[in-house]
Amino acid sequence: DLHRVDRRQRQMCIRDSPEPADVVCEDFGTCTELYGEDSTCGAQGRCALLTSDECTKVLRPSGADPDEIVWIGSILATSEPFTSTVVPIENAIELAIDDFNSVTSLPDGRKVGWIACDSAGSPAAAAAAAEHLIDEVGVPAIIGPALSEEVLALAPTVVESGTFMISPSATAASIAGLDDSGLIWRTISSDGVQANAIADRLASLDPPPESILILAKNDAYGVGLFEPMIQRLAAQLPGVPTGSLLYPDPVGLESDEVERAYATVIAEGFAQEADTIVFLGASEVVDVLEALSLIHISEPT
Repeated sequence: DLHRVDRRQRQMCIRDSPEPADVVCEDFGTCTELYGEDSTCGAQGRCALLTSDECTKVLRPSGADPDEIVWIGSILATSEPFTSTVVPIENAIELAIDDFNSVTSLPDGRKVGWIACDSAGSPAAAAAAAEHLIDEVGVPAIIGPALSEEVLALAPTVVESGTFMISPSATAASIAGLDDSGLIWRTISSDGVQANAIADRLASLDPPPESILILAKNDAYGVGLFEPMIQRLAAQLPGVPTGSLLYPDPVGLESDEVERAYATVIAEGFAQEADTIVFLGASEVVDVLEALSLIHISEPT
């Protein structure tokens, strides 16, 4: 359909394209003719854009026929405050896909294309990215999410769609109990194993701690470490006073809100006068220490 638009007293013709999902396709070319290279013949034989609000980075295998590309996605929290810990994971994914495509291929000579999505640590954003990758692009596999809460939030979606998902860093013990039809994997041990290791490390200190304060992020990761660690400590260090406080997840909070919340929790912690402080969290722990000028604490941290 053509319509005329008057702009600066000049007549122009603009072609109205239908929504990609309304266009039936059998090959890549049908979609690229309408929507450019950042499109594909996606799920259920419908055109789809490769990018979305959450998914902005696309890696195409060099020299590959567009119709011979198998697209996979990643959903990782690459925004602050997770940048320092999660961006290296995303870099590793890009390197691995480049290496794979340079030396081999999938059956029938197909190559791997990659769509990178940033969840910003938000389960809602992770769900939006998963909807785009699964329902629109039709990816068979997703790398990530990095955070346990996001993995748990996406589990029903990926299982229902039959999409394989593998997290490089989610540790919540509850992930192991998911009814996932073998579709949800991870490459790291659960919080239960890590919690035992931290408790054993505390018990091995010389001299042993006289009192312990545990500061844990109030999310699936922090609480997942905190609860089994308390049980282990009770057995490893009987009689040693152990206090605990939960601090809020920084995702969705303004920087001044984060600083005030952390300052309140730490002030409450200092009142316990523990000689050993343990932080159970992610990269935001660095921000906590910097914001409150906590530079002298007993190990381990």
